[in-house]
Amino acid sequence: MNRKMTKEKMLSDCTTPSPATVTSRWLLLAVFAVASLLPTCALGGLVPWSQNGHFYEVVSEPGGITWTNASNAATGKGGYLATLTSSDENAFVFELTLAVPGVWFASNEWRIGPWLGGTDTQIEGTWRWVTGEPWGYTAWLSGQPDNWQNEDHLAFWGRLGVAATWNDSAGSASLRGYVVEYLPEPTTFSLIGLGAMSLLAARRRQRRDVARRSL
Repeated sequence: MNRKMTKEKMLSDCTTPSPATVTSRWLLLAVFAVASLLPTCALGGLVPWSQNGHFYEVVSEPGGITWTNASNAATGKGGYLATLTSSDENAFVFELTLAVPGVWFASNEWRIGPWLGGTDTQIEGTWRWVTGEPWGYTAWLSGQPDNWQNEDHLAFWGRLGVAATWNDSAGSASLRGYVVEYLPEPTTFSLIGLGAMSLLAARRRQRRDVARRSL
């Protein structure tokens, strides 16, 4: 009788997870489910900027990409082509581009960087950001924009070296990358944080229960 009860108890212990284990599993599923709502690369190459809480990703396109395709790709990722509305933001994003191989390339004396979210396709000479933010700060390369051969799209561009300066380029030009900007989603990030903290708490309780049973 005692042996049978002992065997049944052993089987029960092996097959029935503890409440803490069940809680941990559900919390893990919740964290992954919420994480799936983030932009495509939110778990990878996003870099936050403390001054506005936005996230940035520099995407390399070795085979080249046009401005329109880059804009569509950025939207598909859950963001938009970066809008650089201050000298600090411009400098921050420029530094990010230097850390991604291949997004800058040389053409004669020019150093051509990734696409940004500016355009004057609606009214020539009236530049705007893709988000509709006010167009105020600029970082044009000397002599630019010049609308040479109907250039209506914005990119990082330097002369005789990479630089945090801009040039207008034809939208059909094939550049080697683009910069995506993402707005944070406070509710989503809060849920992930809450889920992670709850998971850690459940694991601590589980460890304490194991330690007590071993005493």
